[in-house]
Amino acid sequence: MFSPAVQEKSRIIGNGRTQWHATARKALLGLFEAGLAAVDPYTAVKRHVTLDRDAISIGSGDGVARAFPLREVDKVYVVGGGKATARMAWALEDVFGDRIKAGFINVPAEQLRLDPPRLSRIKPTGASHPLPDQAGVDGVRKMIELSQEARSKDLVFCLISGGGSALMPQPAGDITLEDKRTLNKLMIESGATIHEINVVRKHASLVKGGWLARHFQPARVVGLLLSDVVGDDIATIASGPTAPDPSTFSEAVNIVDKYRLLDRIPVRVRKYFVQGMRDEVRETPKPEDKMFENVLNVVIGSARVAADEIARVAPSLTGINRVHAVTHRLEGEAAEVGKALHGFVADIVARKPKVGVPAGIGTPEGRTNLLVEYGGTDEAEGGSLFLLTGETTVTIKGRGTGGRNQEMLLSFLCVDEDLAGGRFAALSCGMDGIEGNSTAAGAVIDDLSRQRAEGISIDLPGALERNDSNAVFVALGDAIVTGQTGTNVNDLTMVITDVPVKDVRTQWAL
Repeated sequence: MFSPAVQEKSRIIGNGRTQWHATARKALLGLFEAGLAAVDPYTAVKRHVTLDRDAISIGSGDGVARAFPLREVDKVYVVGGGKATARMAWALEDVFGDRIKAGFINVPAEQLRLDPPRLSRIKPTGASHPLPDQAGVDGVRKMIELSQEARSKDLVFCLISGGGSALMPQPAGDITLEDKRTLNKLMIESGATIHEINVVRKHASLVKGGWLARHFQPARVVGLLLSDVVGDDIATIASGPTAPDPSTFSEAVNIVDKYRLLDRIPVRVRKYFVQGMRDEVRETPKPEDKMFENVLNVVIGSARVAADEIARVAPSLTGINRVHAVTHRLEGEAAEVGKALHGFVADIVARKPKVGVPAGIGTPEGRTNLLVEYGGTDEAEGGSLFLLTGETTVTIKGRGTGGRNQEMLLSFLCVDEDLAGGRFAALSCGMDGIEGNSTAAGAVIDDLSRQRAEGISIDLPGALERNDSNAVFVALGDAIVTGQTGTNVNDLTMVITDVPVKDVRTQWAL
């Protein structure tokens, strides 16, 4: 198994036109790799699952969440799916060895081809992402068949991470795989939030929205979740296959209608949703279902963990002592968030005492102010690092190549406002290593990037209109490529400025 790293770092660092910019770029790339290491799925599982002579213990953030005495455990099974699930499974095999009776997981086919996991008891299936394929269906079928063996004294580990929604397809009713692919593509391109997309997905599936845990009853189920969603909502991570689902068929229909897709979704999906609203097919398992007394879900990693590690190592790795976590809810349309991020940086450079959180219009965080305390002018060389995590969305309008982080940074560069001579460098990346329809994880920009783009005649607004952000950053030599990292949590955005910021405090707008 590999350790993910940024490719061609020297090129990206060398694109910094001054020593300050090159140093800042080097710091951002090093911190990004440190953040990736902090959310390594193998390490996260080993931190949370232990086996001793008497019990299997499942840890949480504040201690032991549950201990299962070995005398009460018969067989151990493992199932799940997602971009990080292979390394999670590897860790469980190291913990339990041949105590694992059997297991099946679905992982990205390309990941399986390039970096096959070291597994012997747990069998991986390579499936497609972001659009589901028949291999994914076949892999889930193996999990459901395995569930028929489970008994009350058995312990089932469900390994769930981002990408699991697409990698674990099991259409409900008469819905076909092609129907699911069409539905998924329409929702992804609509601009809907990940929460909205997952509400719709759950109600067209026989594994999402708590159904996977239902299949394995009466066995005890432990969901180990690597979160890629804002707020770490267990019902949203990979569409919550082991979590109670508070949403309904009516909500799913309302979301589809909100994005004007009712006439575009497949007929069989529409028919199934109507049947659900009429109680002709079963709803997803709800929070009050007694089944969930037999289910434990633990979030073992998230972007917050990565940000905390970056804050810890920044002084020793980069010499930056002023590190500020701005928000863990960076949401909204990527192009709008890019404008807001520009405003945030401009306000910091101008040393304004009150700045807005750079979230999208209409998001709760977008109405929040930050009270900022600055250092003196004699500290001008100190610099500051700002951390933001979350996940934006992109409404597809053109046929370009890109992803949400690159689109956000491109939108930043399209803002035609002077930063008053202030220096900054920013990185924004998807931590799974692949975003949108590009091969990049994200990109790096600085206060000289717009000038560089204009110097080689790049039409920034035109590229934004075409959703062609990746082409811009490839041309600039600033696209960040890691390949698939084997992990998947929320996106990470970092900004370094040459302005010394002593303190940042939140002030909620009324």
